[in-house]
Amino acid sequence: MSATQTPARTPGPSRLDLLKHFFRSGFRFVEALTEEAEKHGDTFVLPLEVPTYILRNPDDIKHILVSNPLNYHKTGGLTVGEKVIGQGLVSSEEPLHGKQRRTMQPMFHKASISKFTEMMLESTASHTRDWKDGDSIDMSLEMMHLTITIVGLSLFNVDLYREGRELGMEFNRALNLVTRIQLMPFLPKWAMGSLQRKLDDSISKIDEAMAKIISDRRKLPESEWPHDLLSMILASRYEDGSPMPDKLVRDEVVTIILAGHETVANHLNWTWYLLARHPEVHDKLLKEWDEVLGGEEPSMEHMGRLPYTLMVLAESMRLYPPAWTLARRVVAPEKLPSGLELKAGDELLIMQYVSHRNPAYFPEPEKFIPERFSAENKDSIPKYVYYPFGLGPRFCIGEGFARLEALLLLVKMGRRFRFEMARSGEVRPETLIALRPRKGLPMIVRNAR
Repeated sequence: MSATQTPARTPGPSRLDLLKHFFRSGFRFVEALTEEAEKHGDTFVLPLEVPTYILRNPDDIKHILVSNPLNYHKTGGLTVGEKVIGQGLVSSEEPLHGKQRRTMQPMFHKASISKFTEMMLESTASHTRDWKDGDSIDMSLEMMHLTITIVGLSLFNVDLYREGRELGMEFNRALNLVTRIQLMPFLPKWAMGSLQRKLDDSISKIDEAMAKIISDRRKLPESEWPHDLLSMILASRYEDGSPMPDKLVRDEVVTIILAGHETVANHLNWTWYLLARHPEVHDKLLKEWDEVLGGEEPSMEHMGRLPYTLMVLAESMRLYPPAWTLARRVVAPEKLPSGLELKAGDELLIMQYVSHRNPAYFPEPEKFIPERFSAENKDSIPKYVYYPFGLGPRFCIGEGFARLEALLLLVKMGRRFRFEMARSGEVRPETLIALRPRKGLPMIVRNAR
């Protein structure tokens, strides 16, 4: 079989059908693949240069991500984006990944992240202090600016508020360029060279900002370092006593800032979008907050007492998971539980966006129904069908941090404001490393009551 042939007995669209579908859908990548899953089932193959399987069978997903993860290396956008994020925690492989995770894990324990509650609430109050009824905002920019400020203060003890908007936009530019380079390898050399030069310029600006954060910390005596993630990284030592190399320190800082603000910002973006389309859900949230919180500020202790709020956040991540796909390359041949036989070098796409719309587990999958995640219903959703934070040894280290931040910001802002869409029509997702609203999220600020 040649490299471009579709493996026998595995269903999937022809190359012509795939192109027609993308043209008809306006190149809606994830939407098109969700429709292909409905046509072809839980496993199908795309006729690309390297056989690329789309998988949503729960047993296969468990095997790849949990039972035998070392046989599946990261690939896709993270590989192309290595110039941006380097060998940080998100993109590295074993044994480096395990060492990095052990270094950072204490910072993400429940006791550690609960200390950030007051700062998260104060940052949100400060950021939204001047908003008033009738103001026009781009929610995607506002959430990016707020969450990058929070990750800077909590994990690096650095106030990025002034530089946050510019830094966040630089990350956005770099990721857009990475995506274009990945998806358009057929461009002429001069055009590809232009994209690469723009990417290099963007990365140099990011590197400059990261170098300042690291050098400012190193100028202090070690006894004066704050107890934060940056100090943990700088103080860490390998088995031979050597410190983490400067390049890897840079990669870790970039990865944590990028991942730490992108996921929460986009989770909230999509939540505000869904609430704007479903004001009755916002009404139910206000009722729960009044009954449970009264005049109190939300905290980690309230998470278990705000079930409807957690349902709304879970359903938002079902429809629009910020981490929308996991790309893997097969290291050694093996047969999956479904019977699919894989060869070394095959590519796999395990797409949360597609799995989360499986009608076998989520009836009327395109509808926003928070009650899917009620105590009565949640047991009907298998672990390997809904996995917004990943699974197995690469499960998102910042899951607890992200869940707390999303809840606090939703309550803090949602008690005071509602948000209306400033333009008609459906907001389309943009498939960068995180799932973002395409062309931003222009909204009108309204008083909540």
